[in-house]
Amino acid sequence: QTDFFWRGRVAISQKRAPSVGSLRDDPSVYYSVNCHGNGVVYAPMAGRYIAEAIGRSNSGAENVPAPLADPPPRFPIPALRRPVLGAVYLGYQVKEWLKDRVDGFVHRA
Repeated sequence: QTDFFWRGRVAISQKRAPSVGSLRDDPSVYYSVNCHGNGVVYAPMAGRYIAEAIGRSNSGAENVPAPLADPPPRFPIPALRRPVLGAVYLGYQVKEWLKDRVDGFVHRA
């Protein structure tokens, strides 16, 4: 039995990895985005990178691992982002529902 669970929309990027850095247009603005539901683990590390960059007054990109250093690509058609994500979430819900039904059937047999 599950006593507690988390539910909500998750920031998923096309590159499927979090991003941390500063804006190219304004290097004084730092970001940490798209944690994919792993913010509790990822946020302290991203905060350290950003703090080090602010302390050195540079982008801090030299300290950020390559997979995290680049900003995520823009969504091709921004107006479709929410409906597409909604469809993806629904697909995963159906997949989990079916998996639970199959697992329950297999364990009863």
